[in-house]
Amino acid sequence: MNNLDDKKMNNTITLDIYQLSAEIHLAEKTIRSTLVRNPQALPPRLLIPGQKRLLWLRTDVQEWYEKQVKIHGSNPRFSSLPKHTDVLNVGIKKPGRPKKTMKITQKSDS
Repeated sequence: MNNLDDKKMNNTITLDIYQLSAEIHLAEKTIRSTLVRNPQALPPRLLIPGQKRLLWLRTDVQEWYEKQVKIHGSNPRFSSLPKHTDVLNVGIKKPGRPKKTMKITQKSDS
């Protein structure tokens, strides 16, 4: 994009899905699937009667982002990581399903 296109994009009132993708750093496919599965996880959409076009108001997107920063901190993706250190330790493994030989030895012992 050249400098003129950047100025045009910053002056628009509405954002399409591609501009929203660039603004909130999510892929278009992710935005589309999130709209179906969990629309509350995205900024409020602008609904124009009789149109299927996906549009968002720039002011709504900015307000939503500021709200996310207040709730989650400066980086919402990393603030949702588990706080427990034992979950992050890779060396600790839970015992899995017992092997068949263990079952047979337990049956013969009892």
